[in-house]
Amino acid sequence: MKRSRSTCSSPSSDSVVELTEEEVARLQSRQSRSRRERRLEIALRQGDLDRAQQVLRDQERERRRRQVQADADLARSIQARADEEFARSLQARRSPPHAAQPRFHQHHFASALLARSSLRGAAAQEGLAQIALLNGRDIDQLDYDELWELSERIGDVRRRGADKREIERLPTRTFDNQASSAEEQSCSICLEAFAQGERVRTLLCLHVFHAVCVDNWLTMNKICPVCR
Repeated sequence: MKRSRSTCSSPSSDSVVELTEEEVARLQSRQSRSRRERRLEIALRQGDLDRAQQVLRDQERERRRRQVQADADLARSIQARADEEFARSLQARRSPPHAAQPRFHQHHFASALLARSSLRGAAAQEGLAQIALLNGRDIDQLDYDELWELSERIGDVRRRGADKREIERLPTRTFDNQASSAEEQSCSICLEAFAQGERVRTLLCLHVFHAVCVDNWLTMNKICPVCR
């Protein structure tokens, strides 16, 4: 506990007692409470009800202030413990004993990374290609740190937009209201209904959009706006 430099002289000697900040606060609180109690007693003896009520209001404000302070201290303590636990879990996750990592667990972890990445369409193909080409190694042979690096690279794939050639390879058609299903009646980007004869584009996940709308989207994000 942090020590305060506050001192108190003993009435029976010249010795000096060093108090902690908490002890000083408790002493000051008792002194303040004693003064309020004396004021309340005097006000009641004198029949001064207004003054007595004011003293009681002061006591209630002080009680609430102490409660708020105690709640804040408790919240800070809980948050500090939570932060410490989170930091330990991160450290354990980033620096595990590699020798103790079974191959099955690494494969399971890699599968979880792919699932969490929610790759779709061209982004999925590129992500899988990265895995296949990563140093010419099977994914079961990657250690923990390499798997984390791979997950970061897959994240970069998701955030990059598609180039014009990739977009143009996606199928387009002229919208025909009679030949389209009920799910293909509106664009999920602009939220407007498809008009007869409009140019629409279909992504690999089979979601359909106005070609102009989805082309602009794909230049910034390869992930289907519905699937993401």
